Amino acid sequence: MTSRTGRKRGRKSAVSPQRGRHSSDGKQRAEKVCAIAIPHRRLWLYRLFAVTLMPLVLVAILMGGGELFLRSIGYGFDPSPTIRYEIDGEPFIADNLFFSHRFFPPQMAREFNTFRFFEVKKPQTCRIFVLGASAAQGIPDGAYSFSRILEIMLQQAYPEISFEVVNASMTAINSHVVLPIARDLARYQPDIFIVYLGNNEVVGPYGAGTAFAPLQKHLWLLRAGIELRTLRLGQWIAERAAQDAQEVLRGWGGMQMYLDHQVHATDPALQTVYRHYERNLRDICRTGLDAGAAVVLCTMGANLKDCAPFASQHRPNLTEARQEQWEMFYRQAMKADEQGQIDEALEAYEQARMIDNQYADLHFRMALCLEQKGRFIEARTAYLAAMQYDTIRFRADEMINTTIRKVAGQLQPKPIILADVDRMLTENSENNLPGDKWFYEHVHLTFEGNFQVARLLFMQLQPILAQRMNVTVQGREAPALDICAARLAYTDLDRYRIWKDILNNYIRKPPFTNQFNNAVQKIRLQERIDQLKPFSAEPYLAQAVKAYRQALDARPDDWYLHWKLGILLTEELQDYPAAMQEYSRVQELMPHFHRGYLAMGQTLLSDNRPLEALKYLQQATQMRPARPEAHFHLGQAYRVLGKLEEAASCYYAALRCQTDYTPVYNPLGEVLYGCKRYDEAIAVCRQGLEFQPEDAILHCNLGLLLATTGRMEEARKEFKRALQLDPQSERIRAIVGRFIKPIRQETHYR
Repeated sequence: MTSRTGRKRGRKSAVSPQRGRHSSDGKQRAEKVCAIAIPHRRLWLYRLFAVTLMPLVLVAILMGGGELFLRSIGYGFDPSPTIRYEIDGEPFIADNLFFSHRFFPPQMAREFNTFRFFEVKKPQTCRIFVLGASAAQGIPDGAYSFSRILEIMLQQAYPEISFEVVNASMTAINSHVVLPIARDLARYQPDIFIVYLGNNEVVGPYGAGTAFAPLQKHLWLLRAGIELRTLRLGQWIAERAAQDAQEVLRGWGGMQMYLDHQVHATDPALQTVYRHYERNLRDICRTGLDAGAAVVLCTMGANLKDCAPFASQHRPNLTEARQEQWEMFYRQAMKADEQGQIDEALEAYEQARMIDNQYADLHFRMALCLEQKGRFIEARTAYLAAMQYDTIRFRADEMINTTIRKVAGQLQPKPIILADVDRMLTENSENNLPGDKWFYEHVHLTFEGNFQVARLLFMQLQPILAQRMNVTVQGREAPALDICAARLAYTDLDRYRIWKDILNNYIRKPPFTNQFNNAVQKIRLQERIDQLKPFSAEPYLAQAVKAYRQALDARPDDWYLHWKLGILLTEELQDYPAAMQEYSRVQELMPHFHRGYLAMGQTLLSDNRPLEALKYLQQATQMRPARPEAHFHLGQAYRVLGKLEEAASCYYAALRCQTDYTPVYNPLGEVLYGCKRYDEAIAVCRQGLEFQPEDAILHCNLGLLLATTGRMEEARKEFKRALQLDPQSERIRAIVGRFIKPIRQETHYR
């Protein structure tokens, strides 16, 4: 019967064209039979694959092709926190300059304090990684961070152990950035993770008050975006998305960028920040524990009594009428305060606080009055409230420290230790009010503050060392502060330089100028600087050089000591040959450190050797193309060599990196003048005056260009302004005298 059926089908397949439609009907019936033969569940799986998975597969293929293409043309950067290289066949791990590009635009990218360590840990070596942001990095000078002091303490107390203390902290980052750093370093046989982290959770990448990557409610989505940037395709997408951002166009604007990103204490986004921080902190700890390391979690110290709030805002639901009442009491309180009527001031402040208790400056002013009255417990509460309600949240608040203590407690009894820095600094402060004894400004530790943190860590590490390194810890004491200072060559000259840097680059700039006591702070710091200024001249300079030489005798491979000595020899003593010896040693020790090549090029320029300088400056620009300094100095070298077009090209490259890099405007304008590109030079000078409107030379150069092109009326205005700003300048008077005669000596155009 089957064979007969088959024969019938065979005959049907051979019918005439008039009967072909029956063949089509048979085909449809056969397809229907096949469809019915597929199980219903499997059919839906096929459909699901076609609708969802197939597009994803196609997208993955396209992405893979795009990734391969971008890599083939050399686009993008290595996203890892560390890189590998060899010195004389020995493999080392070092910091990667481009890691922070995953989180910041290139013009704003931050750097590690350069480091390197053996890829394979040597026997009887204790490897310690320090994780955190600028306070852990040691800002304003990483040479005196608590990690460096801790290394000195450990080396002296345990000479039988080789300690590698690697500071992998970085300015402006937070836990979202530290987690991938921790995961990377976990591959390299860590013994201890030290985590000093929490100041930038609101203002760092993906925070509620960030000037960088915006806050994302869902942590998994945020982490997916971070991982995407490890791909060249993700880097390309991020670059396209960031092209119009104003912060990118300005470049790194310093801490003043955050004035436009204030966050009130009642903002619901803060709760998201706290949740993300706790999860990230746990994952950082687990990363260290899974790698076999002990973890030391540090609470965060902050300047309470000598750091007024950066910005204050009223509570969101305050009515206009109630705000007027608040302002009446607030003005009364300030008037009484200024007149020394402390009780009356406190009473009026309290009246204002009853109306609005969320204005940060109010709490700080109350704290000052309470401190004067000797009511120190109440003063501390008020200082803490001032920090809590500060709407530019540069300091870790109580919630951050509570989270640190919580995570440390919940992960015990695993090898995790709490180092309560906040409590330690509080208990070692007069009246339990931490201030400028421990902090330069808001959170960055003085040498004395870093010493206190290092000593606390030294004590906390002792049981870990006893267990891991099989050593006795009884009788092992940390060296005193003066010994640590000598081993790091921390001199009065360094104190002078650092305080001057704090005044000029912090206190005199926003947002510090927003603090209501900023004028008093500037006077106080200037007095301190004036007291230290004699140490910047002979015979103290010779003593400082001697201190560095002695420190190098004990630590000849300490690149930081060579670096700092090179700066001293260059800037203070103009001993360029000796400085170049130090920078050569830096290059030997840290061949991946771009600043070593930049410093060598600058020194050769200062020594009138521009042709030799070119090699080092070109290498510096290749190693760090997104920073303006090397481009600028390379332009200076070309200018000295008379290659004006090449110089102009380098100057423009510096401005593409950072439009407000002010040193470049005058030389660029002058080079363009020499190339007779007058209109272009005029535009450059005008742009430069937007950033430095009181630069007398820039006004004079603009006047010269305008006069050269016959625009005398405009030129006179610029010449007049130049003489107003610097009436004694012989250079300005000589240039003006070529176009406007006579110039009377007594005329100052005021």
